[in-house]
Amino acid sequence: LIVLKLLLNLDIHDILFLHNPSPFDLVNATTCVYQVSPFVSPGMKEFFDSQIWKSHIQDEQALYQEANESLDATIDALGRFHVQKELQRHRLALQQAQSQCSPQVVFPCSKSGQLRPDERTICHFGSVECGHACLDKFTLSAEEKRRQ
Repeated sequence: LIVLKLLLNLDIHDILFLHNPSPFDLVNATTCVYQVSPFVSPGMKEFFDSQIWKSHIQDEQALYQEANESLDATIDALGRFHVQKELQRHRLALQQAQSQCSPQVVFPCSKSGQLRPDERTICHFGSVECGHACLDKFTLSAEEKRRQ
């Protein structure tokens, strides 16, 4: 995300977001669905370590490897130190935005999976862009403080 920000010359507020505290996410604008945490059973691990699986995903692995090499080359071209500083700045901004905006944001699905009425939520497209108004205020305030 940070590399994309740098390549497209985006501002920090263009990539800020809030974490949804609910394990539920809105699907089809009407249903809250529980998002299952990743779990790998011993049997699944054994299968993923098998030659059958590895041969099945070899093309995807090659694509993944090429993408990683391209990303590393791009980071080197941008300057690793510069990318690392931008990553630190982004993490700090995310932490501050989360702290400031999360108490004000109502996500469409409650922690128990109940759909909340639209007028109580501050999101676009289900659970996407929640708290955008607060994030805009946060970034404007942060920019004003930086100028002073």
